[in-house]
Amino acid sequence: MEKKVFSIIIPIYNAERHLKSCLDSIVNQNYLNYEVLLIDDGSTDKSGEICDDYVSRFKKFKVIHKENKGVSNARNKGIELSQGEYLLFVDSDDFLSETYLSSIYSVIEKSNPSVVVNSSYYIYSQNSYFCETYAISNISEITSENITDLLLERVYPSALWMSVYKRSLLDNHRLDETIHFYEDLDFQLSLVDSLKCISINKIPGYFYRDGSETHSTFSEKTISCYKLIDKLYKKNISISKINILESEFVISNAIIAAKDIKNHKSLDKILKIRAKKLKKSISVKNKKNIYKWIKLIALSPKLFYVLFRIKHRKE
Repeated sequence: MEKKVFSIIIPIYNAERHLKSCLDSIVNQNYLNYEVLLIDDGSTDKSGEICDDYVSRFKKFKVIHKENKGVSNARNKGIELSQGEYLLFVDSDDFLSETYLSSIYSVIEKSNPSVVVNSSYYIYSQNSYFCETYAISNISEITSENITDLLLERVYPSALWMSVYKRSLLDNHRLDETIHFYEDLDFQLSLVDSLKCISINKIPGYFYRDGSETHSTFSEKTISCYKLIDKLYKKNISISKINILESEFVISNAIIAAKDIKNHKSLDKILKIRAKKLKKSISVKNKKNIYKWIKLIALSPKLFYVLFRIKHRKE
């Protein structure tokens, strides 16, 4: 039996609205040497039935129905079961151009890389789309020495669906299932020391569906991202860069909290404490757009929420 080149891993949870569009885009690929692993993470809608239907009609598709344990657990299950030489992750509400796999394969043939990273992708919204490009397309060389900085500076995309990974690279790597926010960045950083060759695919073919919010409520899961900050302190990374990243986390958490009408006093306190620490950082002060929000959250998270809601009510 011919070894599969690609294993496409799709974590699925209550995705019936867009799931068929996602799966059809894979069926329509003009490159055919792949398998599809559908990881149904305890869906309570018709997602499981849709998965079963595609498995019955297409031999390349396999489905695993499992208890709901979150997207990282679902991705890890896909990694465990994958048989392809390269792995890619697709979110269940997104879709691919029909030439996506063939463009990735062309890059692999040239350089046999550890990772193929896409420099651009399409954002799809209300039946129209536009192309978003990362500055990584202008980088002459990506190495294990500079990739950490590129990730932290958002030059190198952290989203897992922006990269294709050699299966052997992940033999000893899995997603941290205790981190539920910015888990993609955590995983990318965990791979840095194992990377040998990184190639760039400059042909966009992934369509990200705008408007799908992974986190709509402020919770303990949302603030789990600070575990990544704790990990970074143990690495040889400048404190100033860690402070900028942590500021991004605090602001992201505050925006989610502003959209969530529930009262979370204990979590608000965590944001306030972290913001108070960060507003003293020189690197944060030098980032004026970040600093003004950190200063406000340090003063009063609730005031930030109110002002955020007023601003977005007017838009």
